[in-house]
Amino acid sequence: MNRFGAMLAAALLGCGVAGSARGANEKAAPQSGLPAKLEAVTGKKARVFLQRMEDGKVVFQPYRSTRELAVPPDKIKHLEFVLKYDADGVAKAYREGDYAQVVSTLGPLLQPYAPYMGIDNNLRDAFATLMVAYREAGELDKARKAAEALVASGDPSLELLGRVVLVQAALADGDIATAEKLRAEIESQSAGLYLDACIQRAKGQPKEAIQTAAKVISDFGNDMQWLPPTELLCAELYLDMAMTNSASHTARQVEHIYAGTHIAADAARLRAPLLAAEEEAQASETNEVETAEGAQTNATETVQGSETNEAEAVQSLETNETEAVQGSETNAAAQS
Repeated sequence: MNRFGAMLAAALLGCGVAGSARGANEKAAPQSGLPAKLEAVTGKKARVFLQRMEDGKVVFQPYRSTRELAVPPDKIKHLEFVLKYDADGVAKAYREGDYAQVVSTLGPLLQPYAPYMGIDNNLRDAFATLMVAYREAGELDKARKAAEALVASGDPSLELLGRVVLVQAALADGDIATAEKLRAEIESQSAGLYLDACIQRAKGQPKEAIQTAAKVISDFGNDMQWLPPTELLCAELYLDMAMTNSASHTARQVEHIYAGTHIAADAARLRAPLLAAEEEAQASETNEVETAEGAQTNATETVQGSETNEAEAVQSLETNETEAVQGSETNAAAQS
């Protein structure tokens, strides 16, 4: 048995019935740290309390023991953490693009687990969600730290996502040189093209960025990880070029196609002021038409009223003249 196997065996013994290694009346030692179930690469499992990362090793206490053991991370196959939180509520907030809510819920909970993201564990997906929420909420330093932890995870998909967030954080800081350097480390073609378009946008080249984004759409139409953000990026690029109709149309398509995702929520948020402007323009146009129609109606009524008045005046004059003639003839007949 190797040294780690012996240590893990000791940890496993710590999971036994109190009294086998201690007196029957011996109280369990007080425990501190993060409770977890550790699975070694050998397949053995033990309940432990994680203490810290030190000198590149995982330091933990076996269950019911205050003795500290240190092992290399590559000797650990998986860590199963016990952490209770409203996972459904967090997922809903994320889908709706409420990144501040995601950060306020997950941030304090997951911070103690960040040092262990280099080891396979059941909180990695939640940690990746928190990383994206940090970026979207503008908490770039926290987004970087989370991204660096996932880059070291050894999981290809999480490593890629972490590298993308590092590029995005650099662009958000206006550091294009660093963004380009980090981009060069990414091998994924679809993610790389998406980031190329982001970098071109940061350089003030929206037309070139649109052309680059079009390559993602045409060449990687089945890539559901990078296609949605690329299409949303197109809407943002149209807006950069003051092509508001195209921006609104594209955002509406993204909102419809990816309904129920945070990308759709972001598209709706982008489109909201454009929609408000469209409605305001339509209302203004309607008011102008109604005003013009009202003016035309008033003018028509004025002309018609004037014509009526003139007709009545002529008729009254003719009546008076007729009465005057008749009166004159009556007087003449009376005199004769």
